[in-house]
Amino acid sequence: MKIERLLAITVLLLNRRRLTAKELAARFEVTTRTIYRDIDTLNGAGIPVVSCQGYEGGFEVPENYKLSRQLLTFEDMVSILTTLNGVNRTMKNPDLSSVIEKITALIPEEKEPSFQDRADVLVVDISSWGGEEKGRQYLAEIHRAILSSSRLMFDYTTAEGQRSTRKVEPLTLIYKNFVWYLIAYCCVRQEGRLFRLTRIKKIETLAERFARKRIDPKQFLEDTPARPMVKLCLRFNPAVRFKVEE
Repeated sequence: MKIERLLAITVLLLNRRRLTAKELAARFEVTTRTIYRDIDTLNGAGIPVVSCQGYEGGFEVPENYKLSRQLLTFEDMVSILTTLNGVNRTMKNPDLSSVIEKITALIPEEKEPSFQDRADVLVVDISSWGGEEKGRQYLAEIHRAILSSSRLMFDYTTAEGQRSTRKVEPLTLIYKNFVWYLIAYCCVRQEGRLFRLTRIKKIETLAERFARKRIDPKQFLEDTPARPMVKLCLRFNPAVRFKVEE
């Protein structure tokens, strides 16, 4: 859509300082003529996009122009970006990437070095070692199904080892105790259920829409009984004690 492209162009120019019409056209898969019209629209809306001539020419937004940052302090932006980047390392979500790019554009130029230093102090990464590409694909597909209110079909194995095929209405993704879970309304059991993503196989998004049911995630988790802990007695060589403790 044009409005989304206009916003994206503004964010890119705020971040990268200068881009040519050809580079922008390739990025958004439109003609350079369309880009020139977009630039005229942005200028008409009060965003000062200027054209620089010469070998390193292109479009840019003057350095003294910034979008309003009154609602977010520098500390707010650091905290938000740290969290969003951590989630996006697993989700690989275009919408999250867009939000990250927009918030990054709000950081004053004089504070950019400080931001880089702060970003390296605390890195949140909830993805597993090795990537687990299949799990990441499932996570992304479930997230899309939630946003589009589409039913899902998948094979599921319970903690007791019972296997079945489930049709569900996905409602909420939860990351708890280093594990991803899905709260969904089970069409077979006719009630809300909690599914552990590592036990889901052969997931399929159906061409069936549903009206979202009201289930409070926090209350749902509180009402879900915890499974009894199993005590184990392990015997191991003292030389590998540090590995066991990990």
